[in-house]
Amino acid sequence: MVHLREMHINQRRVLAHLKRFTVLMAGRRWGKNKLFIHQVVSMVCNKPGSAAAWIAPQYKFLEEDFEELSGVLTDVIRRRQIDRKLTLNNGSVIEFWSADQEQAENICRGREYDLMIINEAAMIGNLVRLWNVALRPALISRQGRAMIGSTPKGRNGFWQLGERHTKFDDWGLIRQTSFQNPFNDPRELLATRDELTDMEYRQEILAEAHQTDGAVFKNVEELSTLLPLTGPQVGSAYLAGVDWGRYQDRTVLSVVDVTKRRQAFVRSWGDTDYLSQADEIAKICRHYRVGWLEAEQNAAGDVVISVLRRMGIRVHPHLTTLDSKQVLIDSLQFMLEKKTLTLLNLGVQKDELKAYEQRTTKVGHVTYGAPEGQHDDHVMALALSVRSLRDRPSMLAPRRYTVNAQMRARGVRRGRMLMRDEHGVDPFSKRTLVA
Repeated sequence: MVHLREMHINQRRVLAHLKRFTVLMAGRRWGKNKLFIHQVVSMVCNKPGSAAAWIAPQYKFLEEDFEELSGVLTDVIRRRQIDRKLTLNNGSVIEFWSADQEQAENICRGREYDLMIINEAAMIGNLVRLWNVALRPALISRQGRAMIGSTPKGRNGFWQLGERHTKFDDWGLIRQTSFQNPFNDPRELLATRDELTDMEYRQEILAEAHQTDGAVFKNVEELSTLLPLTGPQVGSAYLAGVDWGRYQDRTVLSVVDVTKRRQAFVRSWGDTDYLSQADEIAKICRHYRVGWLEAEQNAAGDVVISVLRRMGIRVHPHLTTLDSKQVLIDSLQFMLEKKTLTLLNLGVQKDELKAYEQRTTKVGHVTYGAPEGQHDDHVMALALSVRSLRDRPSMLAPRRYTVNAQMRARGVRRGRMLMRDEHGVDPFSKRTLVA
C-alpha cells in the first residue's frame, strides 16, 4: 500500500490548472516537493509500465528527493538501483538525474518519459538550452508532461521558460506565495521582512521574479555622513577587512566599530610593496585594537596573511569565489538597505558603492562587480569588514587576554609569553591551550 499525505487546498487548485508544460513559481515552504511527489506516485502506481524522470540541480538535492520517494513507495518497489533508479512491481520506473554533471546536455538521452519533474529549476545553469536539447526531446515519444518548479532567482532561465505561456497554449505559469500554504504561520512569514532585503522577501516569500541587473546598494548618500575616528572609542569593539591591490587596483583597509555599527577608518595604498603594507596594517589594527581582520586570500594574500600573523594580528583568510562574493555583497546590501550601518563620507567609496552592479550571465549565473574600467576595492574591503557582524558574533567583544598558568611556569617561547583569550585560544599560534 502507498500512503500519500493529503494535499492542502492550494496544491489541489494547482493540479486543477495544469498544462502539458507547467512552470510553478512557489514561495519557500509552500509545499512544492509534496505536490511533485504526489504527481509522480499517482502516475507510476496507476499507470503500469509508465516512466518518470526527476531532475535536480545537484546531487545534494537529488539524494533527498530520492530517499523521500523511496520511502513513500517502499511497499511497491521491486528493485532499487545504486544509480538512483526505482523499478516498481507493475513495471513502472522512476529515474533520477543531476543537472550539474559535466555533460549535463547528455542526460535523458535515449530515454522516453510520461512525466518529467524539474525540481529547484531556478538553480540550474543554462536551463533553457538544457530543456531544448536534452529534456524536451525525452517527452516526444510518449507525449509526456513536465512540471518545472522552483523559488525564482531573478529573471534567469527558469523565468524565461515561464514566459513561454504567453506564446504557446501548452505552457502554463502558476505563482504561489508562501502565504498560500495554510500550514504556514503568517506571523512567521511577516517576521522574515526584518531579516531579508525587500527584493529577497519578494523573491523568497512572494515568489516574484525581479530584474536583478543594475545597481546593488541603496541609501549610500544618506548613510555616508561620518568623519574618520582618530582612535578607538571607549567601550567599542572593532573588526577590519582588507582587499589586496593587483596591477592597477589599490589595497584598501576598512575598520568598523561593531558596537556602534559604524565605519571608523579607511586607508588605501597604491605603489607600495606588500611587506610595507602589512607593517602599516598591523600598526592600524593594534591602534584600533581590532579583534579580527578579514583578509582576502587571493593573489598575494596568503603570503601577506602569514606575515601579519607573525606580527601578532588575528587574521581570517577569505577566499573570494563567485559564491563567497555573493554572500559578502548580499550581507552588505542588507545592512545598507535596512540602514543598520553608517559609513564614512568618502567620495571614492561612495562612487564605488553607487556604481557597483549586478549582472546575469547568458547561462543564468548572477555576478557582481564594478562597471568596466572602474574599481571595487573600497566596496570589497567594506564588505569583508562587516562580514564578521553576522558570521562571527563571538569575536565582537573586546579581547581579554590572560597569561596561561601552565605556560607561565614554562616561561617565554619565541620571545613571547604565551597567552590565551577567554575562548582558550592562543592568539599567535591559534591553538587551544589547557589551563
